[in-house]
Amino acid sequence: MDFLRNKQGGGETLAPRKTAKGRFCWGLGLCNYLELLSLCCLLLLLAGCGKSNHTGPSRVAFDPTWYPVEVAGNEARINGFTNDLMMQIAEIGSLNYLLVNGQWDDLLLGLDRKRYDAVLTSLYPYNFYQARYAFSKLFLPTGPVLVMRIDDEFSGWEKMGGKEVAVFSDNDATLIQSYPIILREYDQVSTALTHLVEGRVDGVLLGTLLAVPYVNDLYRTSLKVVTSPLTDEGLRLVTRKDAGPRVMKKFDTGLLLLREDGRYDELLHKWTLGQ
Repeated sequence: MDFLRNKQGGGETLAPRKTAKGRFCWGLGLCNYLELLSLCCLLLLLAGCGKSNHTGPSRVAFDPTWYPVEVAGNEARINGFTNDLMMQIAEIGSLNYLLVNGQWDDLLLGLDRKRYDAVLTSLYPYNFYQARYAFSKLFLPTGPVLVMRIDDEFSGWEKMGGKEVAVFSDNDATLIQSYPIILREYDQVSTALTHLVEGRVDGVLLGTLLAVPYVNDLYRTSLKVVTSPLTDEGLRLVTRKDAGPRVMKKFDTGLLLLREDGRYDELLHKWTLGQ
């Protein structure tokens, strides 16, 4: 940037000098500044082009207590099943993930702040949640099922007229109150199951993650589960709505294949979570 210095009347002024390329520079150092700025922008652009959008494993968080789901000491079984399931899904879909422990009341906050790429949770896909999050298919149902004595037949709710069924919450009672059933409220699961064995009630409506371990273990010779879960409550993988389908698609595809080839049922049996 060259300037002509004009001395007039004891003073001095700057006038632009025409450069070799025919440009005029109107301020001291302005051309150098603009060229330096252009070079910095170019370097930043090149650096950005060399970066991958997602180079590390997807961070998948979960609360190992599974609160607020009532699991009655079955956390180890559920965690073992979940870990095995994730490993097999990863093998099927080449899903690179890292399971991390979190607190139940911090999972969504961590997801929103992008500390996690996905969370495993019992969060129900209500419409207001679906506006912000994407939900996978159920990978472990938790809804209530009917438990009956092992020698009793279940031919449908409509044919349960006059039968007494133990329930533990108003929500469960609402599910079956339209049928010709006598509802009995209980506070303790153990008491209700004992009364069922003794013939004092005809059935117990109990969450899947409570009912199945009881039936497969302590009451394996006396009780059985006779229905599928009455609701679609359960454990799902959840991602941000704007996170893209990469993790969700691989998870759902892998889960479907495991169900189709029988490996899903094998995992349920391994961890005493299947009927």
